[in-house]
Amino acid sequence: MKFCVGRAHEQYGYCQAGTSGVLMNDTAVIGTPGPYTWRGTMYVISVSDDFLNRDKTFYYSPHQEEDSPVDKYSYLGKSGPGYM
Repeated sequence: MKFCVGRAHEQYGYCQAGTSGVLMNDTAVIGTPGPYTWRGTMYVISVSDDFLNRDKTFYYSPHQEEDSPVDKYSYLGKSGPGYM
């Protein structure tokens, strides 16, 4: 999974994917503290039985600058998974 590669630094260029994560029965949750100018995000990926045979395209939800609860370059800590 290379969802950080080839992105501008304002988006995923500094995402440091995998600094925290958890594997559940059919889902992987990966913390990425650097994306969106050091605000951080989480990736939730299905890893069910058919994972290796499915479409490998990544789909991103819209991100609005005004929706962020923290300022740019805040880097408040590592993104980390919790109990889902």
